Amino acid sequence: MEVKCYCSDHEVLASGMLFTFEHDGNARLDLKFDESFQFPLEFRFRTTEDGAVGCRTDVEDGALVFTCTNFVHTPGSGTTVPVEIATYNGKKVFIIFWVDCTGVNSPRKIEYNIYLE
Repeated sequence: MEVKCYCSDHEVLASGMLFTFEHDGNARLDLKFDESFQFPLEFRFRTTEDGAVGCRTDVEDGALVFTCTNFVHTPGSGTTVPVEIATYNGKKVFIIFWVDCTGVNSPRKIEYNIYLE
């Protein structure tokens, strides 16, 4: 059986959950659309003294990097709308994600959906 999921006419390419190995550990998804189009997507976590929550997106060495600062609060932090991350075969690709911590200095849980326009 094959199941295809759609949200607001966008195909859900991937939906998943993963835990970091340690509290400030990074996590990586290797996105492979086909042999000619693939790239890593990395989540990096930082904690600062001021407690300001934020997320910055950069491209480093061919990887799309989300640097998440002070994602330590329950019920969590993340994107509130899908973020465009690529174009594949003329269609936009989006990600939405949410990060939660189950306790002080515990591993982080990352939930995500990747959509195709």
